[in-house]
Amino acid sequence: MFSECLVFVLLLALADASVTPCDVVVYAPHKSGSMFIHHYFQEFANVSNFEHFSENYDPERNSDAFISSTAPRKIMAPIRAQPGKLSVNENSRVVVHYRDPRDVIVSSYYSFGYSHVAPPVTSPNYEGFMNMKKHVQSFTLDKYVMKNRYHIKDQMEVVSSYLSDLPVSKNRIYVSLYDKMMNNFSDWSNDLCRFVQLPSEMCPKIYDKAKHHAVSAREKPLDVTHMEFKTQEASENAHVRDGKSGQYLSLQPETLKHLDDLVGPTLKELTKLLDLYSVVSS
Repeated sequence: MFSECLVFVLLLALADASVTPCDVVVYAPHKSGSMFIHHYFQEFANVSNFEHFSENYDPERNSDAFISSTAPRKIMAPIRAQPGKLSVNENSRVVVHYRDPRDVIVSSYYSFGYSHVAPPVTSPNYEGFMNMKKHVQSFTLDKYVMKNRYHIKDQMEVVSSYLSDLPVSKNRIYVSLYDKMMNNFSDWSNDLCRFVQLPSEMCPKIYDKAKHHAVSAREKPLDVTHMEFKTQEASENAHVRDGKSGQYLSLQPETLKHLDDLVGPTLKELTKLLDLYSVVSS
């Protein structure tokens, strides 16, 4: 069943990696559901007898341990990496998990500026974290998006060029959509299991074990009551992880026009590719 089990799961970030047959490697940048991906593939590994590695584990189970492991079936989920090039061969099965970069930028503003919990005051990372938070808070949402607008375009181009250049046949490529993962988890999970060629009887087991993580991520408001804020609009205090698409539509009309002018042609071409690969091929 896993005769062709070199599977790469890429979430907007692509990086150099060294893998062996029967590995599952999950690339998940911040703000694309990377913590949920950790939980989901943890359950996936439990059901399918993969050994699970993750950057959310201690050093004995992180990416370095994954590379050196001799386990016959292993999964690294997630790796949060900077854009780069990942080599795959014609026998690879490739899943590209996509969240609209315009929503990623909006989410990053609220998270990095307001909702992320600070490390302990005694941590060597505390000062840098607080400086980053204050820096983000010095911008309004629209000004933050305008400052990072070229990053939005870059992310779209990375995914578009990668999908176009993959050296594999169409039926070995699958685009997993963040919005579907958050809003129609059952179908998302079943499609992913089917694409990876997991036995059908195992799919409900993964769904039952992981669905509470999806519900929590979709419905639980961010607890910001304990944090110190500068004066800000109520919308910033009230930000919740609702999992809905189109969060960028809350931007001012002039900001939206700047984004449309910048990413319009790139988004048009990318949408064609997303539509082409977002259905699991037989």
